[in-house]
Amino acid sequence: MQTTLVFQLCLAALILFFTRFGHADVDPLELFPNGRHADLLQVEHLEVMHTSADVTFDNILSYQAGKKWQAPTSNSINSVAVDQHIWVRFNVVNYSQRKGDFIAELRWPLIEHVVIAKREGDEFGDKIEAGLDVPLAASQLKDKNVSFAFELEAGESAWIYLLYPKQRFVFSPVMIWPEQEYHIHTNNVLIFFSVIAGMMLVMSIYNCSLFIFTQDRTYLFYVNVVLSLLIYLLAVSGYGRLYVWGESEWFKESGHVLFTVWSFLSATYFFRWFLKLWHYKNWLLYGNNILLVCWSIALVMSVTPFRGLSFASTAPLGIATILAGLVGSIYLWLKGDRQAKYFVISWSGVWYSTFIVICVMFGAISYAPYTDFLQPGSFTLEVILLSMALADRINSQRKEKETAQQLALSRQLEMIEMQEQANNELEENVRKRTLELAAVAADLERANEELAAANRLDGLTQIYNRAHFDYMVKNEMCRSSRNGSPLSMLLIDIDHFKSINDNYGHLVGDKCLKLVASTISNTVTRATDLVARYGGEEFAAILPDTPESAARDIAERVRKSVEGLAFISEGEKIPLTVSVGYAGRAMPQGMSPDRLIKAADQALYVAKEKGRNRVEIGRIAS
Repeated sequence: MQTTLVFQLCLAALILFFTRFGHADVDPLELFPNGRHADLLQVEHLEVMHTSADVTFDNILSYQAGKKWQAPTSNSINSVAVDQHIWVRFNVVNYSQRKGDFIAELRWPLIEHVVIAKREGDEFGDKIEAGLDVPLAASQLKDKNVSFAFELEAGESAWIYLLYPKQRFVFSPVMIWPEQEYHIHTNNVLIFFSVIAGMMLVMSIYNCSLFIFTQDRTYLFYVNVVLSLLIYLLAVSGYGRLYVWGESEWFKESGHVLFTVWSFLSATYFFRWFLKLWHYKNWLLYGNNILLVCWSIALVMSVTPFRGLSFASTAPLGIATILAGLVGSIYLWLKGDRQAKYFVISWSGVWYSTFIVICVMFGAISYAPYTDFLQPGSFTLEVILLSMALADRINSQRKEKETAQQLALSRQLEMIEMQEQANNELEENVRKRTLELAAVAADLERANEELAAANRLDGLTQIYNRAHFDYMVKNEMCRSSRNGSPLSMLLIDIDHFKSINDNYGHLVGDKCLKLVASTISNTVTRATDLVARYGGEEFAAILPDTPESAARDIAERVRKSVEGLAFISEGEKIPLTVSVGYAGRAMPQGMSPDRLIKAADQALYVAKEKGRNRVEIGRIAS
């Protein structure tokens, strides 16, 4: 939440203690273990006291005897103090007839340090510490908020003290839950945020793919906006620390302000790019330029020792950016920009949620649980509306293109009609020309067919190339899985081919490739078989309706045929051998060709390892 990040919020640990002495100025909160909801502590349940830094749990009981506790101005305990300890206490009573287990939850995840103590008579028991400065492993309850458990006997009353040591700002709404309902609630909230995060990730991936295919940078800027909002929500909700970056000191010091600045900078630039503000050489463009410069400076400062200045600038800059976006989008909407209406609605939601959250943070409005979901909800609405704006833009561009095509077609028809009316004698010439064009088209079609056939062949060896092999292996895999017939594959590699190139030259190597390709094609001769150059000195053969045993026989014939070649260059006989890996089976439904290829490739690797000029079988992983 933007303004709250101006301060590094510090909340103290929770103090759980039981006492039989009530307090006349504070209404005790009545608890019931079988309650079906949480109790939000109101002003009448709370007391606040500011003390010097030397007041601790060792002397607070004697110190408070001469000081007066005061009622807070808000149920969320909004307080500012410099070099002071802030103490908060409240009284709870179990009014049921049985012992109850309860959870006290401080509903703000950015608490830096909390000390928890329990009063028993005139002294305090063990102290518990929690917050950002305390590892999660040391916390009593691992949750995005500071939470701790306590139990009350039937009819028992207990005072709970909260200490916030040297906090510049305290924001601390407190809710008391029956233990079972607390766990149900935290799971529901986690599901809520998971749905939002999942939706944002899906939108990011989808629009990133659109950018890859269309090269329209608007999609990339949209992805940047969505990801910045997602990481910002992870930071301020506490789930980032709980599940993503853990106890990283860098994220504690710089993460929150960096993500806030990043989200505003991304939204400002997306607003500029999507609505093409450079077409409006007026206050819209100049204002956007100023905001981009300011946010860029704040982004740099957020990762430097000047991050404090960046903290201080996020609130006024954030308010200015939201107002500027709202006013600018309304202005463009009134000027006839259809897409601007989506910005009006989305920025209105962001402005409303931010305004309410700021008022709650500083006590102008009482805290209510729904305020925790205002900003996530408004961000979700913003992501959806911006996506709708992108879709509307695509639709508008498609309609403009169709209109232009229809206009061009209409003009073309008018020209044809005018030509026919002006000179009927041209009809015969047009007819002849049409016949000529038809003949040319037929020639062109034949040429295209020949070109397509040539594109399936390897230019050097004149056998099928890798692309055609990949296409055919998929088809044969589908046919094998459909018919239940076996499909085998050979991968063939010329042994020591690099030595031939190095010793005799690449021209001799090319002749070697042609000779081996021809030999394999003459050995694998069935009409349904396919021989292709797989890459470099590797060849592949697809053998439909061929079990493993038959595939081995064919592989051996290929190996022996190549071994028996008399390959002579400049009077010198060059020995040629190949290593062959093969694999085959009836292909199950949905099996990827990669698994068959991998099995044959592993077998080929084994053949090379065992000395080459061998045939080895590969097993297909089930």
